[in-house]
Amino acid sequence: MQGDCIAVALGLPELMILGQVELDDHFEVTIRYRWDKVACPKCGSMMVRKHGSTFQRKKDRKLRNKIVLLTLEKRRFRCLSCGKVFTKPDEVFGSRRRSTKRLREYSGERARHQAVNRVAKEEVSESLVRKCFTEEIASQPGVDEGKPKASRVLGLDEFSVKRRMFDTTISDLEGRKVSGIVAGCGKTNLEKLLLTN
Repeated sequence: MQGDCIAVALGLPELMILGQVELDDHFEVTIRYRWDKVACPKCGSMMVRKHGSTFQRKKDRKLRNKIVLLTLEKRRFRCLSCGKVFTKPDEVFGSRRRSTKRLREYSGERARHQAVNRVAKEEVSESLVRKCFTEEIASQPGVDEGKPKASRVLGLDEFSVKRRMFDTTISDLEGRKVSGIVAGCGKTNLEKLLLTN
C-alpha cells in the first residue's frame, strides 16, 4: 500500500496504467491498451496469441504543471489461423508518433496565439510545434488548405515545418484568424490561388 499519495486521472480511457512514479519535475507512467481481444487484419480471425512486446517512450500534456512521460507497452500478436504477426493501430498517439494527439492539438492551438519558440519552451521542440500548428489550421472547420475565405485585409507569413520546406499562412488581419495555408512560398503559388478563388 502506498503512503501519502492521491490518484489523478490520466484522461485516456483507452489505456490501462501499469505503473506510475511522480518525480520532482515530471511523471513517469507505464501504460498499455486495454483491449485483449483483437482481430487479425488479414483474415479477421479472433484466434490470436501474444507474440511479444516492445516499450516506446511517448510524451503527453502536462499534468499539475509537470511533464508527463508515458512508456507504452506495444504488444504484437500472431494469428493462429493464418500466421500473420501484427500490432493494432495506435489510436491515442498515431502511427510512429512520439506524442499524444491531444498534446499535438494543444500545442497547435497555442501556436495560433503565441510565438512558436515560447510554446516549444514549455512543451516540445519548435519543429513539432510548427507541424502541430499546420495540422491544427488544416483541421479547422471552414478552412480548406489552399482556399482562404474572402477578407478585406490579408496577412501573409512564411514558416518552415521541416528545414528548407516552407508553407505560407494566409490570415484575415481584421478578423484575427488564419484563413488558409498555401504549400510552398513565393508569389507564384499565391497568385495562382488568389486568381482561381
